[in-house]
Amino acid sequence: MKRRLVNSRAAQQSTAAGAIPGQRPGWRAFVQDWQLPLTLIFLVLGFVMASQVRTQQVIRSSAQENRVDVLASKLQDSQLHVDQMKEEVDSLRKKLTDYEDAASARDKLNEEMNKQLQDFKAAAGLIVVKGPGIQVVLEDSPQRAFTVEEQEASIVHDIDILQLINELKAAGAEAISVNGQRVVAMTETRCVGPTVKMNGTSMASPFTVSCIGDPDTLKNALELPMGILETLQALKIKTKIVKKESVLIPPVQTGQKFLLSRPVPEGKLPKGDDNP
Repeated sequence: MKRRLVNSRAAQQSTAAGAIPGQRPGWRAFVQDWQLPLTLIFLVLGFVMASQVRTQQVIRSSAQENRVDVLASKLQDSQLHVDQMKEEVDSLRKKLTDYEDAASARDKLNEEMNKQLQDFKAAAGLIVVKGPGIQVVLEDSPQRAFTVEEQEASIVHDIDILQLINELKAAGAEAISVNGQRVVAMTETRCVGPTVKMNGTSMASPFTVSCIGDPDTLKNALELPMGILETLQALKIKTKIVKKESVLIPPVQTGQKFLLSRPVPEGKLPKGDDNP
C-alpha cells in the first residue's frame, strides 16, 4: 500500500512536469528552467566576441594599410627633398667653381698688376734692385797741376759723369747709381766747387758708378775708341772697370714732389698749342 502511494506521487509530478502519463521521463525532465536562457546568453556572447575579434582584425588591417600609406608618402616627400638638396648642391658647386675661376683670374690679374707695379717702382728708383753689371771708378789725376787749366782738366767734373751715364743708358743699363745715389729721371748732376752734387747730396772723388745690365755690352760701350773713358784717360784721370755678377743699386733717397703737374687720363689729352 505504501509503495503504491509513492508511485502515484511520482506519476503526478511527472504529469505536472509535462511528461506523458504512462511513459518514462525524457531529457526535458532533466532540463531546468535556467539552462535555456544561459545557453542563449553564451551564444550571444560568443557571437559578440567573434564580431569584436573580427572588428579588431579589420581595424588592425586598416591601421597597417594607413601606416604603409603614411610611410610611403613620407618616403616620397623625403626623396623629393633629397632631389631638391642635390639640385641645390649642384648649384652651389657650380657657383663655387665660378668663384674659384673668378678668384684665379683675379689672382692672376693681381699678380700681373703687382709685377707691373714692381717694374714701375724699379724704373722710378723707389726700390732696391740687383743684378749683373759693372762698376766704373773715376778718380782725379794724381799728377800735380801747375796752371789753373791743368787743375781744371785733372779733376772729374759733372759733365764727365753725365757723359758716362749717357753711354751706359745707351748700352742698355737698367739701373745706375753714383756713390750710392740712385740716378732717376729728375736727378741733377752739377759741380759745386770741388764737389759734384746729385739728388741734393754733395760728393767728391773718387766716384764709383754702379750699373746693372749686360756686363760685356756695358764694358765694350765704354771702351770704344775715342769714347768717354779714352778721353778721360788722356787727361790723366784714373779709370777702372770691373765686371760684376751681382750689383746692388739702392733706391732714391729723396722723393720728387709734384706741385703743378697733374696726370692726364689716357685718351683725354687736351688740345692746345703743343697738342693740336
